[in-house]
Amino acid sequence: MDMRFEAAPAPKRRPGMRALRQRRVLARMREGWPYEEIARAEKVTVDRVRKIVAKILKKRVIDDDSDHARVQLARLEAALQSAGEAVADGDIRAIGPYLRVLDRVDRYRGVAAVRRFEGDHARQKLLAKLNRMAEAQDEERVEKERARRLAESLADSSIGEEEGYASEDARFYQNHGVSV
Repeated sequence: MDMRFEAAPAPKRRPGMRALRQRRVLARMREGWPYEEIARAEKVTVDRVRKIVAKILKKRVIDDDSDHARVQLARLEAALQSAGEAVADGDIRAIGPYLRVLDRVDRYRGVAAVRRFEGDHARQKLLAKLNRMAEAQDEERVEKERARRLAESLADSSIGEEEGYASEDARFYQNHGVSV
């Protein structure tokens, strides 16, 4: 009896399947699923799930810790609810896990609240900077318009033409991007 096994061909992947798997994995993580259950549902190994999560997180630009805190809070909600129900049903063994989950929830809520406050301050600073930049652009536009008008008036001026200044000034403004 010959017990040789042939390697199964790799499954054909359709476009977009990787993105769908990533979305499912992240959704399950937000729901509080452990890696083992995600791996079982996706029919992959736990290491593959870890690699998928690491790849997703590596691609993401993280502004601050508040995003991470929000994800952790979403994951902990299910654990907190389960442990709370067990305590309510009289399971004394669930008190320890309930308190640990509650401690983590408090910690992440504190991080999210601090980061949210800092985020508002950072947004205000950014808005002020953008307003200053817009004002500077408006001032630059106004100055260019004044320079153009001055160049036109000097070009039209008979006094300036007699002394040769008008054409020299007009060339200066033209060389600096101001149409005359």
